[in-house]
Amino acid sequence: MTDDTRHRRLRLAGALALAGILAASVATPTMAAAGTHPGPNSHAVTHPDPNHHAVTHHGARKALLYDVTTSSPGYTCAAGAQPAPGAAHPGFVILNTTGRGYLEVTVVLRGAQPNATYSIWVNQYPGACPLTSATKPNAFTTNARGNGAGHARVELVTGATAFRVSAVSTGNVSILRSPAVTLVLKRAKA
Repeated sequence: MTDDTRHRRLRLAGALALAGILAASVATPTMAAAGTHPGPNSHAVTHPDPNHHAVTHHGARKALLYDVTTSSPGYTCAAGAQPAPGAAHPGFVILNTTGRGYLEVTVVLRGAQPNATYSIWVNQYPGACPLTSATKPNAFTTNARGNGAGHARVELVTGATAFRVSAVSTGNVSILRSPAVTLVLKRAKA
């Protein structure tokens, strides 16, 4: 095994471990719609629309990635993916602001398209939505089971309040989109 392959495997294992920890400690849009908000920051949750697509939180938040490859459900820059009830969700995204003007994005896929290379698209609304090209092209490749993880660090767009993520495989064979998540932006300490 080459050093490069070993490094990639360690990064993937670290990303999956971090994603598992964060997934266990953050609310999903489905949980928010059901009114369950675990964790110490539950007081920060708001639902600005009746469909609960945009959720405001402090710190890191998780949003499901819905498979919109064969169906074309509606999506907007402000609300993100608006999947049909029961839509497949072969992954999720974790978004976290850094307090230094950046957004950390971790995409985790399980059972998505096998052996596929995915690009990460991070839409910020208002200001950078819709995008004309991927935020991080060829960010990661899934294994034979369709499992994989990728990471992107994105400069925050001034005034953006809603963030949605897409993971799109080469040739648009697999298209996954998240609902929009609104994060309370951390401020850098002076």
